[in-house]
Amino acid sequence: MQNGKIRFYEELKPARTQGEMAGARHVREWDPYTGYKQDWYETLDNNGNIRQVRPDPKITGGKKVHYMFDTDGNYTGNWVPNK
Repeated sequence: MQNGKIRFYEELKPARTQGEMAGARHVREWDPYTGYKQDWYETLDNNGNIRQVRPDPKITGGKKVHYMFDTDGNYTGNWVPNK
């Protein structure tokens, strides 16, 4: 990346049910200058657009907060599972 950080993308895990979403993948961003690592999960639709992002719970106060986006990439809201 232009800022010197490196991103690692795991293989896309297919969605359990057929529909609008293709599946999800784990992403890790690493800053080689500071050693800082950041993890999140992305859910992609069948067109390859990122439709949901869930940062590591360490960043979101211990909760699994899912941030949702529409097909144009606009933020539409978030949700937290009831667990």
